[in-house]
Amino acid sequence: MRHPFRGLRERFETWALDHRKSYHTEIEKQKRFEIWAENHRRTLEKNERHGPCRLTEQPVFGSNRFQDLTDEEFQSSYLTGYSSSNARRLSFSKDSGVLDPSKNMKRHPEVHRPVDWRGIGAVTSVHSQGDCGACWAITAVETVESAVFLATGTLYDLSEAEVTLCQENCDMCYGGWPQDAFDYIMDHDGLPLESDLSYNGSLLLKLSQAKRYGQIEGYGYATSRCDEGVAVRNLATYGPAVVCVDASTWKDYSGGIITSESGCSQKFLDVNHCVQAVGYAYTSSGGGSESENGSHDSGSQDDSGSRQGYWIVRNQWSSYWGMSGYAWVAMGENTCGILNDFVQAYA
Repeated sequence: MRHPFRGLRERFETWALDHRKSYHTEIEKQKRFEIWAENHRRTLEKNERHGPCRLTEQPVFGSNRFQDLTDEEFQSSYLTGYSSSNARRLSFSKDSGVLDPSKNMKRHPEVHRPVDWRGIGAVTSVHSQGDCGACWAITAVETVESAVFLATGTLYDLSEAEVTLCQENCDMCYGGWPQDAFDYIMDHDGLPLESDLSYNGSLLLKLSQAKRYGQIEGYGYATSRCDEGVAVRNLATYGPAVVCVDASTWKDYSGGIITSESGCSQKFLDVNHCVQAVGYAYTSSGGGSESENGSHDSGSQDDSGSRQGYWIVRNQWSSYWGMSGYAWVAMGENTCGILNDFVQAYA
C-alpha cells in the first residue's frame, strides 16, 4: 500500500526553508509535516471543486506560510477580529444610514469602468496583523487614511495601536467592530502617526502627547440589503471601504478570483474577518481584464454572462499571502458575505 505522504517530504522541506520555518523538536516537525501534507491534499481537492480562475486560468488556492496550521489553529490566530456580539447592535452612534453616491460623483463619475484607488496613491502598504485579531482596527484606520488622502491629497500612515488598545468596546486582539474604531477616531480628533507610536515603556505618554492626524467627518454603510449596485457607486465615490467577510476558506488562497464555490458563507453571522476593498474590475469575454465596461447597473455581470466583476481586496496577513497581500472576490453573489458589512469613512 502506498504511503499517503510519500513524495511530499522533499517538498515540505523546501517549503519550510522558503518560509523560514523552524521546529523545536523532530516530533513537532513530523506533526507539522503531517498537517502540511493533509492541507496540501485538501487544497488540491478545493481547486478541483472551485475550478481555475477565469481571469488568470490558474488555480485559486495553493501553498503559503499557513500550510502547517490546522484549521482550528488558523482560525484562533487570524479569524478572531470581528466581534459578532458588537455587530448585532447594527447601529451607528455618529452617522447612520447608507451613504449617498451622488454626493460627490465628480470624484469618479464613470462607475462602470474599473476603479482601483491604489493607482492614484490613496492606499498605504499592506500591513501584517500577526497573531493579533485586530483586523477590525487595521481596516478602519486604513480606510480613514484613504478618506483623508482623497479630501486633502496627503496620505498618512496612521497608528492602529491606539485604537486597538484604547477603544473601550473592543477586546483588543480578540475582536472588535470597525464602526467603533471610526467613532474613536472622530471622538479623539484623529490618531498619531505610525512612526510616533511604538510599543515600549513610554507608550501611554506617547498616546497623550503625539500630534494627531486623520480627522474624519463621518462614516456610513456603502449599501443596504446587499445592494451591489449602490456599493459599486459608493466605492467609486467615497474611496476604499472596510468590508467584513467569512474568510474561513482563505487560508490557502494564492491568486485569482474567489467565488462562492470556495465554500465560504454568505451569512452575516458567519462573518469573522475584516479586510479593505480598494477597487473593483471586470473580466472580459476572452478572460482578460477589461479597461472599459458597459452599463449594467449592478456592475457585476452583463446579460450574456460573459463579463464578471470582482472586488479588489487588501488583507493584512502580510504581503506573502495571496497576490502580494491582495485578493479578488467575485461580484454578483455576495461572495463570502462581502456586502453584509460594507462601511466607508469620509473626510
